[in-house]
Amino acid sequence: MAATLAQAWIAAGHTVTIAGRSEAKTTELANRVNAVAARPADAAAGADAVVVAVLWEGVSEILDLAGGPGGSLRGVPVLDCTNPLEFSTGAHRLAEGSAAETIAAQATGAAVVKALHMYAGQMWLTAQDKTRAVAMCGDDEAALDVAGRLVTDLGGTPVAIGRLDRARQLEEAAGFVMSLYGKGVDPSTAVPSFS
Repeated sequence: MAATLAQAWIAAGHTVTIAGRSEAKTTELANRVNAVAARPADAAAGADAVVVAVLWEGVSEILDLAGGPGGSLRGVPVLDCTNPLEFSTGAHRLAEGSAAETIAAQATGAAVVKALHMYAGQMWLTAQDKTRAVAMCGDDEAALDVAGRLVTDLGGTPVAIGRLDRARQLEEAAGFVMSLYGKGVDPSTAVPSFS
């Protein structure tokens, strides 16, 4: 996800900085997609937005390395595209709340937006035969605007559905989609079309 989003945003004219838990992997990925490599503690400095695009198991560690609990992301739009799901079944791993709310609690003062978790990253590098709506939610209107512009730059259509307390619903929807894929069913055939 990080690689394909970086490629797509770079193609749209953005400068992208990549940070990760492994310096070697971060440097390799940044070189591969023509991005800037940085340490997590330095990545958010001067950033217009930060995207959390790691496996759920690594979210807490990367936020710690970035200084999130100390307020390094205060006021920064943080787009959460993680899925805390069992990939084989689509079941949500958290007993309550959402990944986005968990990130907001750990990244003190960050303006968290749940977005971009529904589509596989590679989809943003392929031609589109129809508009891709990107449902997102968050508590900060300015952060939702930033996220919306980034989604538009990917070729998607941003659709804000409410506040951050709706994030669990979006994550559960991703689980539903995964479970259908797992059964060999195109998820678009399981949702009514109103056109």
